[in-house]
Amino acid sequence: MNKKRIKKSLDLKKNWPGYVLLAPAVIAVFTLSIYPLFRGIYLSFVHYNLVRPNDAIFNTFAGLDNYKNIFSNKIFLQSIGNTVKWTIVNLVIQLLAAMLLALALNQK
Repeated sequence: MNKKRIKKSLDLKKNWPGYVLLAPAVIAVFTLSIYPLFRGIYLSFVHYNLVRPNDAIFNTFAGLDNYKNIFSNKIFLQSIGNTVKWTIVNLVIQLLAAMLLALALNQK
């Protein structure tokens, strides 16, 4: 009995206006989030250079070579460290400011 109720509530003929209204949002989420995510993952595993698209190795499989190159680059590692430091300092300042403001607004 419960399965029939669930199946009836998902009936396409009955609920088609809802599905039609939901379709643009689903398409937007796919095109703006999911597709770029998978495209970025794909590009991280191939030789891809927009400056020289006529190279013989353009868009060929690189495996983990791109990751080896980036994690052996000292400038990249320094930028990751700077990002982590900036994030921690920024979060601490924001948290302290928010707490002080909340305490000030909580006074009678």
